[in-house]
Amino acid sequence: MITENGCSYDGLDDRDRIAYLDGHVRALHRALEAGVDVRGYFVWSLLDNFEWAEGYARRFGLVHVDFTTLERTPKASYGWYRDLVRAPGERRSDKSPRCCRRESYAGYSRHTRHAAHAAEEDEQASSAGP
Repeated sequence: MITENGCSYDGLDDRDRIAYLDGHVRALHRALEAGVDVRGYFVWSLLDNFEWAEGYARRFGLVHVDFTTLERTPKASYGWYRDLVRAPGERRSDKSPRCCRRESYAGYSRHTRHAAHAAEEDEQASSAGP
């Protein structure tokens, strides 16, 4: 189980966070393909929050929180991760690899495995060119 995997970057267009998470999801995919029993993957954090060591100074969330008004605004990484973990039927046909349909731990392993395969497919598509 991978818990609290994340990083702190400022701004709504947080491409560095996307690159960081993308690298970790790709590594997770390689681990799964090598037979590692990964039961889940959780990004830290959904929302910007208070961190014990950093207070409100560092922003780990996929969603920006204005701590004065409590207004919440999704960052670019939110959209990236949302698209990555969509249910298999929403992203592709039933040609998903068998491990994407395996249910162990409610929906967690299904979504984890799906996210890993989605990252691989995105990489293959970008290397194929136009």
